[in-house]
Amino acid sequence: VHGILMNNNQEEKKEEVKQNPDELRKTKLEKSAAFFQNTKVMTCSKIVMKNGEACAISFPQKKTGYKSEGSYTNMSKSSEKKSISHEAHKIVPAMHAGMAKKPLCKYDPTSFRNRLPEPTVVMPHKNSSQIVLGDRVNAHKKQFVSTNKDHFPAHSLSDATTNPAILAERTKRIHQQALKQRKYFL
Repeated sequence: VHGILMNNNQEEKKEEVKQNPDELRKTKLEKSAAFFQNTKVMTCSKIVMKNGEACAISFPQKKTGYKSEGSYTNMSKSSEKKSISHEAHKIVPAMHAGMAKKPLCKYDPTSFRNRLPEPTVVMPHKNSSQIVLGDRVNAHKKQFVSTNKDHFPAHSLSDATTNPAILAERTKRIHQQALKQRKYFL
């Protein structure tokens, strides 16, 4: 028999372990698939066909030791799943009427889950100013550039050359572009 040994707990209700071999053989013959009813091997309680494969179902076994229901370790376990401290200090979202998933709670007509959301107040920083000079949305990109950076821009080194004629032409072009931009501001 090839297949997976499965616990009897998944298939049927717990049964007491039967010690009589004749009774075990009789129940195996009744419950097994038709092909396996004449077998003499008694290593499992029954053999079931699932999706064309034979699966051997193990004998029911009584839980022993700490796994048994009446053991000392299981009797002393609390029914509480979370500690009181965990429940008291958990983060609870501010409930309001527009929440997508509101937590369930006892009915209260003045509950926060029935109210509109309250706006959050953002406190300004200690040294921040409320005065805004000019329109920052329409500011020109060279508005806050120093005179030195405006007159002497950084040259790109991607096409570096030592030819004096090429350097002179580039410098003329850069100065003309800077002059056009300065006239824009005047």
